[in-house]
Amino acid sequence: SDVCEMKQVELENIHLTLFFWKDLGDFEVKSIPDLLNDFSFNAFEITIHKLKVFYRKNFPSVVNFPVKSHELLKMKEQLNEIFSLNHIEFEQKRFIPHFTLLRIKNINKLNFFKRKIYLINDNLKKISFCLDSITLYESILKKTGPEYNILYHKKLVSKSEDNVNG
Repeated sequence: SDVCEMKQVELENIHLTLFFWKDLGDFEVKSIPDLLNDFSFNAFEITIHKLKVFYRKNFPSVVNFPVKSHELLKMKEQLNEIFSLNHIEFEQKRFIPHFTLLRIKNINKLNFFKRKIYLINDNLKKISFCLDSITLYESILKKTGPEYNILYHKKLVSKSEDNVNG
């Protein structure tokens, strides 16, 4: 369109990134699933309700749903500690939990774009859902966009299972 040039994230690729690793060696690739197997955390509810825009050099670059969740931050801290204790280095950027919806390449009508985001937010309803699994992906960047391969997947303990198991 004449407002902006963007790429929508395909529905099946929308995810919440807890950690980002650039080039992992064989030791890390084998160790991370083992460490996650030993990790126990309850499934929990998260809520999203407003679009947010990340800016790069004063221009919009990513449209996303921010996630506010005490449980998510607690889980992230516990995993930080586990990986640090096991000498698995990860990118130390500030953790800003979010679901990326659009990546913006170019924008022509900034005020129009900002107004659209405002109007969308004005009409959005809160959405809550259960975060019930952890998946380790390998991301391969291709010209057509990222390709994700699942290296590991684990269901988190549901509250009802937790009560049954003590």
